[in-house]
Order: sequence, then structure tokens, then C-alpha cells
Amino acid sequence: MGRSMQVLGVVLVLVLSETWGLGNKTQHLSRDGKMFSLFSIVQFPNQVCTSASSSTTYGTCYTSSECTTKSGTADGNCAAGFGVCCVISTSTCASTISTNTTYIQNPGYPSSYTPTATGSCVFTVSKVSDDICQLRLDFQTMSGLATSTTVGMCTDSFAAAGQTGKNPPTICGTNTGYHMYTEFGATSTDTIKLTLTYGSTTTAKTFNY
Repeated sequence: MGRSMQVLGVVLVLVLSETWGLGNKTQHLSRDGKMFSLFSIVQFPNQVCTSASSSTTYGTCYTSSECTTKSGTADGNCAAGFGVCCVISTSTCASTISTNTTYIQNPGYPSSYTPTATGSCVFTVSKVSDDICQLRLDFQTMSGLATSTTVGMCTDSFAAAGQTGKNPPTICGTNTGYHMYTEFGATSTDTIKLTLTYGSTTTAKTFNY
């Protein structure tokens, strides 16, 4: 995925001035302040990092202010303490995701979720950089998507679709520990739609991917 470089500048400014007296008269001589700037430049890539709270939760190394801007949570340090491991997650339907290692979770995760009505929840994933061609989804947790009494059919379902028409199959049931790839199109503005369809309002569902 695309990486950008972060630059942190730490500036130390020293201003020197002098005042002295002469005889019975106090004479203030104004001298131009002398300014010395000491820059400490730190550069680090936005690499994947492991959170401090869990060895199976990953984030992206950002500055603290960038993590806040991206609505993430700082969970540990990275880049020798100059960055934070920023964990980003969403459970809001119709969200657009444009940051690597973002988690999509059920409302109230890690508790399970039982919808009060049937319907669909769609998330849109944008490319992080123009040269991206695939999206990998890792199902750290996915269970409770109800299957149908008809073999091969789903009551609840998850589907991923890009612009190429070469999409993975729709899935349901338990898929914890599995992963899937979905193709973007060749255009930089192409997206992938992730659709959760709820057909059951009695089965508790848990997902984090």
C-alpha cells in the first residue's frame, strides 16, 4: 500500500541580549538579538505497526496529530517514539475507507451484535495510492452470519465487489481466520464495495476485519 513520509521539526531558539549601566546614568543599548536555530529532522514511513494492547491488532505509524485527524486511536509508539501506532476502526454504515489497516467492526465490538431490522450496510474502500490493484481482507473475527436451511444459501451475507467483475463469492457462516482478495479497477478513482446483508434479526453476529 502507499506510504508517505512524515517530517517532524524541533526548533530551539536562543535569543541573546545585553543591558548594562554607565556611571550615574543607566544607559540601555539596544542590540539586535542573535537567533540560532537547531533543527532535528526525523523522517519515518507510514508502516504497519503492532498495537501495544494486542499482538494481533495492527495500525499504521503516524504522528500523534495525524492519528487524531484520521479519527484513530494511539495504541503504543513507533519510529523510536517519534510516532504512534494509530489503530483506525469503523462500524458506521456508508463509511468511506481510505487508510490502510482500517478495521470494520460490528457495532459494540468485541460484544456481538443483533440487528433490529433486516437490511444492508455498505462500506466503500478507496485506493490508498494509484498503483493499488487488490484489496486483502483478513477476517480476524467473522461469525454468526446466518445460513439458510437451503444448502448453499445464506440468510445473512457478506459480499465484496470491485469494478473488474471478477469478485470473490458471497459468504456467510463462520469465516474467522480466513482472508480474501478483491480486485480494484485500473482507474485511480476505482473503489470496492463491502456489503453486509442482514436477513436474520435473531442471530448475534460478530465481525472484525
